[in-house]
Amino acid sequence: MKGLKNVLQDALRGILNSGGTIVNDWPIEQALTAGDQATGTTVLMDLYKEMGSAPKMTDLDVLWKQLGVARAADASVHFDDKAPLADIRAAITREMIAIGLCSNNIHVELFVCDVSL
Repeated sequence: MKGLKNVLQDALRGILNSGGTIVNDWPIEQALTAGDQATGTTVLMDLYKEMGSAPKMTDLDVLWKQLGVARAADASVHFDDKAPLADIRAAITREMIAIGLCSNNIHVELFVCDVSL
């Protein structure tokens, strides 16, 4: 999985290095093309062509359950390490801690859970 992570980082850096920032209002195709050029692939544009015009509804309740994220009656958040996608959730929260976006306390809840629970 590390290789895929590096490809995404390279794509994002390529977009940034090409001038793709919040200051510039780019069409999505321009940003994705810049990312593809940085990685020497066409993955981003291929995915956009396949999925961009066919939005898919995601059942967030099911996704949270698969990730092992549950909100208790008192609004606290609990992680279930036996959930099918718990390893992915653990990797996401580890990354967040490693780069200093959050700590092992309430901030994990803010980044992971406040999307839709």
